[in-house]
Amino acid sequence: MFVENLERIMLAMILVLIALATVPTALCHSFGVKTGDWIEYDLQEFSGEHTQRIDFTSVMGTALTLNITDTMPSGLEFNPTTGDINLTNDDDFSAGMNFLTARVLIIPNDTSIGDSVYLGNEFGNRTILEETTKAYAGVDRRVIYANFTLQQNQKRYTLYWDKQTGVLVEATMSYGYMYSSLSTVDTNMWIGGIGWWFWIIIATVIACGIISTKRKAIKKLEKTSNHR
Repeated sequence: MFVENLERIMLAMILVLIALATVPTALCHSFGVKTGDWIEYDLQEFSGEHTQRIDFTSVMGTALTLNITDTMPSGLEFNPTTGDINLTNDDDFSAGMNFLTARVLIIPNDTSIGDSVYLGNEFGNRTILEETTKAYAGVDRRVIYANFTLQQNQKRYTLYWDKQTGVLVEATMSYGYMYSSLSTVDTNMWIGGIGWWFWIIIATVIACGIISTKRKAIKKLEKTSNHR
């Protein structure tokens, strides 16, 4: 009886893991970022390299408050900035970068191919061109991106956002010999490490082991009964 109950429990665990792995991400976080979320970037510009952390200190509907902190390789923090963005209007402020403003850091979550997003006064409205999967902070994420060239200065931009949260995860700008880039190095919005598939394999192996043990016990019991 114990083995049969354990077998049922393991089977239920496997089904739950498979269900969680196949649930659309939009159902898990339908409102994108939330208060307390943060993301950290490696920022490389022609003026040097440093890390930048974005903390979403308040999220209420389409209104967000962002705290931006830059840290030099020496550990010295500088240029702390706090500002508000409302996705329903043209709010924007400096993000402490030479090639992007704060408005580019976050767009509505679950934006799709063909949708137009407002990226501040300099970039205006841009169209999402494609959707793909890329790894950020140790996890494969579904991302959308746009690339364009500003006619006024011929600077070329490529921008990637996480589809589920709407947060910027990668960006590049090139202009002649100048090149700037931003890439995600850490975040609390998704967890890296062992993927869900690993736990499904482990649960399956355990379940198969239990079933095999149960069958051996039954055969042993049958042999004992026959000898009697």
